[in-house]
Amino acid sequence: TYYYKWKAENRQFLFSNINYFESGESVINGIFPKISSKQELNIISKLQKIKKTIGYYSLRIKNGNILYYRNSGGRYWKIITNFRPTFYLNNKKGISSRESYLYFSDTTLRDIIISNLNSSLYFWYYVMHSDARTNNPSDLKNFPLDQDVFRKNLKKNLIELCKILMNDLQKNSIIQTANYRTGDVKYQQFLPAKSKAIIDEIDKVLAKHYGFTEEELDFIINYDIKYRMREEFFNNENEKENEQLIKNNNSFLK
Repeated sequence: TYYYKWKAENRQFLFSNINYFESGESVINGIFPKISSKQELNIISKLQKIKKTIGYYSLRIKNGNILYYRNSGGRYWKIITNFRPTFYLNNKKGISSRESYLYFSDTTLRDIIISNLNSSLYFWYYVMHSDARTNNPSDLKNFPLDQDVFRKNLKKNLIELCKILMNDLQKNSIIQTANYRTGDVKYQQFLPAKSKAIIDEIDKVLAKHYGFTEEELDFIINYDIKYRMREEFFNNENEKENEQLIKNNNSFLK
């Protein structure tokens, strides 16, 4: 069934409006994906043909080829970067408790994976197979990916798009402040909705790789767009406020 979002006043109508769809052989590790259409089933079937996952490439030994991700928060966007987000506690540089890591053999592989995990395809897959709130290590590691079968030109595109996206996330980010019992915190807030055009380019590359139809690509690019892009509207409306906050706290592939 679809992953429903509803208001309190609609609670009494929730169960009567639920529609169910036969998931068939799409169950993975005992998890029934939240699919609601034949189209979604087709997309999952194409992904299931990939026998390797990101976990296959993830290393247990720590090294400098680090993937940074936020393990909680971010209801409509998952922040995956190849740089450590800015974080200060009582004016001392530190590490947020919401920050987690994966390690890979080289930066090329890491950046290909980062592009995958910032895609709308991954966000949709994540919602299908998770609680849609916490970004657990298994959520990232279980995403199907076999870099050995990617065409050379598509790998190159994903690496370049990763670089473009990371720069754009940095450019659009703002520094927020908060006061907790542990002290004063400054942290880097990302506005990924402003980078949607770049993310769409990533999804177009992945669509070529997985053999998605135009309709399937359109579905992925526009998945949950009503809610995901509302964040962009909110922050655009508050751009002057964000600029004041920062002051107080002292091109695409063709």
